[in-house]
Amino acid sequence: SGILKDVLINLNCSRSSLCEIHNGTNTLAGVPFMHLTMTAEEISDEVVPSADDYMSLNLSRIPFIATHFDDPCWIGPTKDIAKEDRFLASKLTSNNDNYMGFVLIHGRHYPLGILTVAFKDLDDVPSKDKIMKEMLKESQKLSILLDK
Repeated sequence: SGILKDVLINLNCSRSSLCEIHNGTNTLAGVPFMHLTMTAEEISDEVVPSADDYMSLNLSRIPFIATHFDDPCWIGPTKDIAKEDRFLASKLTSNNDNYMGFVLIHGRHYPLGILTVAFKDLDDVPSKDKIMKEMLKESQKLSILLDK
């Protein structure tokens, strides 16, 4: 995606990705489970692709996302995520994602996904303000593309 490539370049991050929210399965009563799948990513030369690690994750089993679902943006070190969600922090750390930014992508009627950025080197992280501005700008573009 050109949008993810722009984020990667503008923030000089290790990874930018789009994780889309979907109804992966239903209970026998027809109640949907919300799932999250990384559908696209752009990476720098310092990391390897990680999309296969984020396929159809049940959101009810990821407390960090449930806790911050209504936050417009979350930015911080992965070690802070570990305080709330060891499972997610372990996945992120295993992919050298040591500092993260998450922005929920809103559609007209429901949430569509999450735009993420990751930094391997903690010394190369821009200000939270710069990360937030870039992510909010690009999440609006993604919303227009994804909201059918």
